[in-house]
Amino acid sequence: MRWHRLTVAGDGPGPRSSHAAAAAGGALFVYGGELQPRVPVDAALFELFELADDGPGPRVAAGMAAVGSKIYLFGGRTGVEMGEGARDDLWELDTAAPSPSWRISPCTRGAPPPARSYHAVAAAAGRVYVFGGCGAGGRLRDLWRYDPREAAWEEMPAAPEGALPRGGAALVASPEGDALFVLGGFSGRELGDCHAFDTAARAWRPAPEIPPRSVFGAAVHACGGGGGGGCRHAGHVVLFGGEVDPSTQGHAGAGGFSAEVHCIDPKRGDTHAVTPAPDAAAGAPCARGWFASASVGGSLVVCGGVDTANVRLDDVWVLAHA
Repeated sequence: MRWHRLTVAGDGPGPRSSHAAAAAGGALFVYGGELQPRVPVDAALFELFELADDGPGPRVAAGMAAVGSKIYLFGGRTGVEMGEGARDDLWELDTAAPSPSWRISPCTRGAPPPARSYHAVAAAAGRVYVFGGCGAGGRLRDLWRYDPREAAWEEMPAAPEGALPRGGAALVASPEGDALFVLGGFSGRELGDCHAFDTAARAWRPAPEIPPRSVFGAAVHACGGGGGGGCRHAGHVVLFGGEVDPSTQGHAGAGGFSAEVHCIDPKRGDTHAVTPAPDAAAGAPCARGWFASASVGGSLVVCGGVDTANVRLDDVWVLAHA
């Protein structure tokens, strides 16, 4: 594996954290976030430049995923305290439309999940899944599915009884869409347990543990032989960075962040550290958390976040398999 730092044309989204990212049509889209703790910075959607700002309104800690050319954004909040100003709305935007604009996703059956923030969102087999996060009554461990073809919400079985409710977890879909992986998160402490959800059987099973962390980036990585760094098998879940030691100031201050890369091999049932080759000119991304990430073309893209000096970042990195 190798790090590549991207040069963003134009002004770009600018420094921010607690924002959301999703990939559609081979491009990365970024929404929302904060520059000051829990104060939404704007309501614009960027394709590394501004695309639309006519929809969900300013918010932090929303979740976003893409199905085909459509981006789906769920939840987030505008208030400082857990649950304050939290939303339960689902928005969609077709990036392939001549004039892309937001609209509320239709719902003809079921009801949306309760309002929340710092949840995890992923797309699998043409459906959008929402896991956990911070709700009005505290942290959650529930799982919900939205089917765009049927415009229907449905609650899935919640994470196993031993899985603590959490915010700041990662949710990653397998390439085939037959499994979801819930990784880490925060529940009063950093968590390292991982759980796999079989989307056909609607059943949970254990997954390999990771070094405890939250608010990090993860994606299914298209690793190939000869890519270097020690990851040589396709289908690994790769994760980068995150908070490994909570801040004494809560969300207002920087915690202990990581710059490590780990790979999970679901088939072998193990997790191993990886040292990607650095970018020839820029090196590798600094330790950070609270950033946006997405999988683009089998690579993990990392956008912004907060560093250990509590500075919001505006850099963009790609962790590629070669």
